[in-house]
Amino acid sequence: MSSGSDESYYAISFLTYVEPRTNFYRYADFLARSLTRLYDARLHWGKYYPLTDDEIAHLYPRLDEFRETCQRSDPLGVFRNNFAERVLGFPSEVSGSPIMPVA
Repeated sequence: MSSGSDESYYAISFLTYVEPRTNFYRYADFLARSLTRLYDARLHWGKYYPLTDDEIAHLYPRLDEFRETCQRSDPLGVFRNNFAERVLGFPSEVSGSPIMPVA
């Protein structure tokens, strides 16, 4: 669905309303890591996403180019958050200056 691929794709969804969700998150972590390693699965970024940039870099061959574009467009990191830092590999500080918090 991204980077120009025309391969088939599948969606698998799991829900729980049971609290605490510890077992659900453990299961989701296992599935995410297993499917990514075995099948190069690309998870939905708007759902529970336990992976880091090191675990997904091979899935997005133009990730470095994207980071460079972001750095040029948003040098202070105003539009970044903890998720972007963890998943896309952005540093938590930009050019030695802390990222400005969103009010």
